[in-house]
Parts: sequence; structure tokens; C-alpha cells
Amino acid sequence: MSTGEENRSYRSLIENSSDAIVVHDLEGKILYANPAAIALVGDKSLEEAMQKSVFVHLPKDIAEIGRRDSRKLLEGQSLPPLIAPFFLANGDRIEVEVHANFVNFEGHPAIQVHIRDITRCKHVDEILRERLEMERALINSPIDMEILLDANGTILNINDNYAGMLGKSPRDLLGVHIWDVMPPDAAASQKEYFHKAMLSKQTVRFEEKRGDKWYDSYVNPIVSSQETVIQLAITSRDITERKRIEEALRESEENYRALVEMSPDAILIHQEGKIVYANPVAIQLSGSANPDGLIGGDIFDFIHPDFHERVQQNIQNAVKGMTTPPTEMQIIQKDGTLAMYEGRGKRLFYRGIPSIQVVLRDISERKKIEASLRESEEKYRTLVEMSPDAIVIQRNDLIVYANPATARLFRVSNPDDLVGMAGLNLIHPDSHSVILDNARKDFEGVLTPPTEFQVTRGDGTLATFEGMGRKLLYNGEPAIQVIFRDVTERKQAEDQLKEYSKTLKQSNEDLVLFAAIASHDLQEPIRTIVTYAQLLRTECRERPCPSLEKHLQIIENAGLRMNALVDNLRQYSNVRDKMVLKQADMEKILKSALNNLQVRIQDTRAAITHDPLPTVLADGTQIIQVFQNLIDNAIKFRKEGTTPKIHISASPAGDMWEFAVRDNGIGIPSQYFEKIFVLFEHLHRRDAYPGTGLGLALCKKIIERHGGRIWVESAEGEGATFFFTLKGWNGFPG
Repeated sequence: MSTGEENRSYRSLIENSSDAIVVHDLEGKILYANPAAIALVGDKSLEEAMQKSVFVHLPKDIAEIGRRDSRKLLEGQSLPPLIAPFFLANGDRIEVEVHANFVNFEGHPAIQVHIRDITRCKHVDEILRERLEMERALINSPIDMEILLDANGTILNINDNYAGMLGKSPRDLLGVHIWDVMPPDAAASQKEYFHKAMLSKQTVRFEEKRGDKWYDSYVNPIVSSQETVIQLAITSRDITERKRIEEALRESEENYRALVEMSPDAILIHQEGKIVYANPVAIQLSGSANPDGLIGGDIFDFIHPDFHERVQQNIQNAVKGMTTPPTEMQIIQKDGTLAMYEGRGKRLFYRGIPSIQVVLRDISERKKIEASLRESEEKYRTLVEMSPDAIVIQRNDLIVYANPATARLFRVSNPDDLVGMAGLNLIHPDSHSVILDNARKDFEGVLTPPTEFQVTRGDGTLATFEGMGRKLLYNGEPAIQVIFRDVTERKQAEDQLKEYSKTLKQSNEDLVLFAAIASHDLQEPIRTIVTYAQLLRTECRERPCPSLEKHLQIIENAGLRMNALVDNLRQYSNVRDKMVLKQADMEKILKSALNNLQVRIQDTRAAITHDPLPTVLADGTQIIQVFQNLIDNAIKFRKEGTTPKIHISASPAGDMWEFAVRDNGIGIPSQYFEKIFVLFEHLHRRDAYPGTGLGLALCKKIIERHGGRIWVESAEGEGATFFFTLKGWNGFPG
């Protein structure tokens, strides 16, 4: 064929092609367009088409790609087909497939473009693709496993879960026979269900276990209009959790039944008052040989008529779903006797029907125990309320209960006034440490002995109490019960007894001492009198007696000294008699003592001064003797050629007053500080400092009888200070 003929044939092919063919230069100016191209863009002729650029029919971004690709073709590069949108003259958009290549057109380089409308083809593809995606979306729905088979068992579609279980991807399994990939153990059981569905043309449901999971599966045959099974859709849902719950429910039901059957309580289930179930204890209670003798009976046949109304109300409340409290009632036992039971009712479903379950518990023994407990509590309460001792219960250091005796002993108007108060508030601070230690031990359960301590009563007075605590439960919580007993009078009696014992001991010692001294000191003046009387008789018998007056003077002095000694002994002995203790003004007492010594004070020109003196609790007459003896001694034992100076003072010392009598006399050696208070004791010759030796012994006895003490401080040649103590009036100094 000649070249001309080839060109004509090619042009004829282009002119008659259904595809649009366009030739344009490198700038996009159309150089040629076949009839299909002219028709595609809606131009009337080739001349009209050639007035436009090929890129005007393309979106701006696609046009830029076209210009870029034109340059690539000019450079000798080849281009793959391009799918792009194309705008028609009427504004419609279509999808086209574009092929472009480089050509020489009438001696000039140009681009030849083949354009094919693929809008319809693409629409069909999209429908198929969308259908496939919808099918895959459906097959990958929450169903755990789903597969679509044809009638021969070939896999048409499969979800991701099922494919994963088979160890492959969904794409790899399409077109594969199901029995070639299913595990043999699963295939053997499932073939039966598949064949059954094929034959029956009905959905077949079955449960199967794979590994440690359970599945609920459906085989759904898809039947054509010719009543032929063309496909099978198999779905499986994981029911492992459901199976676990079912198994747990079965176990729970078995446990419930075992619990009910073995319960020591009578358990009945009734519907509208008619018994539909009874456990063995309920059957035994009714006296029936088996459940048949009880089933169908009336629940009220068990219950004493006095309790019917109350039980009926509880049943109505239970039917409404309300919680009913435990109700005590009398039950008629099989032998006709009555027994106390506690009943509880609760709504439930029995065999799918609303019912009431009743649990009856025999509380006869418990009621006996409760009665005994009430009796015991009543005895305990009566004992506590009537106790003469104070009984207090405290928790966390606060009083939560106080009996009536507590108010009386602590001198408050009402025991309830003490509730809520800290227990330590009743205790004197000096006793806090021992009380806290005992309370700690009591709470730990350690037994503590009775303990004496001081308390401050409501009126402010002090008293001595004896207490003992024990741990107990009060209103269900741990607490400490403490029993207080006022032992103030007992302590006073004990102290008095000790004082009596001490006084008796001292008296006995004094008597022994008196007997020893009396054998010497009382007999010595008598011997003197006898001796000089004998001398007088002898001298007067033989010759005139010039020393008669001297001897008579000696006899007189001895007689006077014996008289003074006997008088002092009488005073010393009188101190043992009962004292009269009362309010005593020490100013007045000192004045009386000074009046008794007035002559002696004037003769010696003694200077006696004193500070203000307090009021004390004392026997005034005896304290006058103390002052008188101490001042007389201060005058007697003065320094030669020195005027006696004596000063009396007083200062508080706790609940006592301390008195001091200070002088400027000859003083006392320290080794005699104790000896001077001994009966008949002399530190000096009688002719130098006359006296009986009873004065200071008498002072010591008087002060100690008053509950005080007496002592001396001195340095030889520097005077002496005698101290003694007495109790203040009303227990306080001053």
C-alpha cells in the first residue's frame, strides 16, 4: 500500500473513531479535532474548535498538569493514561481517560490526545466497589465470625475475625473451599449442620466450642427464585461470657438449693398464701412425712391466730417490694405446742411466678436467754442505782454514766450533771498521775488494786476516796467502770488511831523514863531533907546549934524544889487528857503567857517583841504553857550582864503555821538539840540554872499532840531560836 493510501486510511480511522482525538501545539491551540471531539465539546465546526485552547475544557489544576506533560512529551518522555474530569460546553462534567503522545503535524511538533468518555464505566465500577465494601462492612459487623459460601462450599466473602482464626487474610481465602482451611475437628461437626440447612432450606442453629471459647452459630441458606440453595451465610457470635454466666447461674442455683435444703431454719415459698415449696425443716415442723403433705396448704396454718394480721401486713409489704423487718410470732408445732419464731419475707420469682419466700427461725432458746439477760441487767441496774458507793462509767476519759450515789458523794445536785465531764476534773491534781496510770491498765484488762486518792467535791471541799476500775462494754462499746467509796472518815479514824497509838507509845516511854528519873530526882530532895533533919537533931541534942538557920534553909529549898517537881509532873501528865481544839488567836495566847511572866519580865528588864500572829486550830490553855516555858527559858539562860531580847514571829508553811521564838542568850551546843526535849534532862548545874527539866519536854508533848513538831536552831554563845508548827484555822494558814 502506498503512503498516500495509508494516510487516507489513518485519517478515515480517526474521522470515524468514537473516541475524541485532538491535536494541539505546545501552547494548547487546537490544530485538529475529529468529529467525536467536536461533538464532545459541543462546537459546531472544526473552525470554531480551532479558535480555543484545549485546556479551557479542563479544571485549572488538570490544565497545569496537561501543560507540564506536554513539555515532558516534547522531551521524549512517555506518559501513562490519565483519568481526569472534563467539562462540556453545557457545563456538565464527565470523567475521561486521556492518552497523549508526541507527533509531527504538517511539519510542526504537536501533541496528539485521545480522549475516551468513561463516565458510565466508572459509575458501574463504583457501584460494584460500593457493593463489595458494603458487603465487607456487613460481614465485619459486630458478629464475631461470618462467612459467605456458594452451594459447593467455596468462600465468596469472609470477615476479618474469621479469617484471622483461620490464619489468613480475607483476600487469600476468597475462592478457597471451606473444608480445605477449616480445622478437621470443626469440619466434621459443621458439615452435618451445613447439609441439614441445604436439605431443609431452613436456618440451622448450633453451639460449638473452639479452644476455650463458645460460639452460637447460624447456617442461613440463601434460596433462589427457583427454590434452589445458591449460597450459605454462616454467622457465629462469641457466647463465652454468656456460657460462663449460665454456668455460674447453675452453680448459684445449686448452691442456693443446697443452702435451703441444709438450712437449720424452716424455709417456705408461697404464692398468694398457698405453699409451693418447703425445705426439710419446714416439712418436719409441719409433721408431714414428705413435701406432698405440705404443698398446697395455707401458710397461715402454721401461725397462731394472734399473729395473722401482722404477718398478713408483712406479706402485702413484701409483694409491693418493700423490705419487711424480722417479725416475732408464735408457730403451732406438729405436737400442737407453741414456740416463738422469727420470720422474714422477701419477694422472688419461683418457676417464673411472683412468690414470697419466708424464713422461720426458732428463737425460743434465744427468748429464754434474752429474758435471763434482762433479769440480770435489771439486777445489775438495781444494784448500781441503790449502791451507797459512787459508780461511774467513762469512755475516752469522759463520764457517760453516774449513779445517784455519785451526786451525793461528790455533792452535786444531779448525777446527769456529771455526764460529759472529764473524769479527771473530779480528781485532785496531786492524784492525776496515779489515776491515769490505773485507767490505762484498766483499759488494757490489767487488774488494778483499790487506790486511795484525793477528790475535789462540788462544794470545793477535799475528801479521800478509794476507787477501783474494770473494763466492760457499755452500749456495745469498750468503757471503764469505776467504783468510788468515800473513806474520809475511815482515814480520819485511822489517823486518829495512829495518833492514839503514837501517844500511847510515847506515854509508855514517858512512864518508863519517869520511873527511872523519879528514883533519882524525886528521892534526892527527900534524902537532903532527911540528912539535914538528922544533923539538926544530933547537933541540937549535944550542944547549941549555931547552923540551925542554914540547915533549915536547905531543908526548905529541897522541899520547895520537890513541890515544883511534883507540880511540873502534874502538868506534864495532864497533857495526855483530851484537848479542846478550836479557833485560837495566837495574839491573845501570847498576851496571856506574858501576863503570867510579868514579874519575871520586870525583874530582868527583858525586851519582848512580836510580829502579827495568826489564828490557829489549838487548845489555847496548852499553847499558853508552850509560850510561857519558851520565854521563861529565854530569860533564864541569858548572858551575864546582858538584857534579854526575845522576838516571836510566824510564817505560813503549807497548811500549817511555823512559829519562831528567838533570843540573845547563851545558846545551846548542837549535840544537845535533841537531848533538851527529854524529860528531866539538865544541861547545867542546878545551882547555876535552877529548874526541874520538864519545861521543854512539856512543850514537845503539847505541840506533837496538836499534830505539829518542835525543834531548835542555835550556836553556842549566839542565842537560840525555838520553832514549832500548828495547823491553820479551817485547814488553811491564817
